[in-house]
Amino acid sequence: MTTASRRTSALPYACGAALTLLLTIAPAGPVHAANRLSSREVVELVNEQRLREGCPKLTADAELTRMARAHSRDMAERVYFSHTTPDGTSPIERADEAGAENFVGENIARGQDSAWEVVHDWLDSDDHRNHILDCSARTTGVGVADGPEGPYWVQEFGW
Repeated sequence: MTTASRRTSALPYACGAALTLLLTIAPAGPVHAANRLSSREVVELVNEQRLREGCPKLTADAELTRMARAHSRDMAERVYFSHTTPDGTSPIERADEAGAENFVGENIARGQDSAWEVVHDWLDSDDHRNHILDCSARTTGVGVADGPEGPYWVQEFGW
């Protein structure tokens, strides 16, 4: 048997092993489509709207991103929907804890299946739209986490 034929005959075994491994490590429950999306897509869609309105693009900020991810995960895990946590921690307090000294605002949403849908819904709300189109904002962080009521989305804004 040549080297090439040994490789060919081993291919079905390798594919079977890979499939078994994939099925073993795959999540037990359904994976919501929103979790497969990049938070970068939310930033891109927001930046497209900002540019149309004459505002500069937002850039990603590590502290704001950590803050957004933590809050979306917390809302999903504890099944609540609020800027303030059930134990009373406000966005400003969460920003202090995350080291996000440049924090200026937060958008939250629940249940949207895509980045496009969540940004569209935010733009249809005056308060959320004002955060997106605040031309003094320069940085952002986005988090999305799957919960029992669908995806929980958070976008933080900073100077």
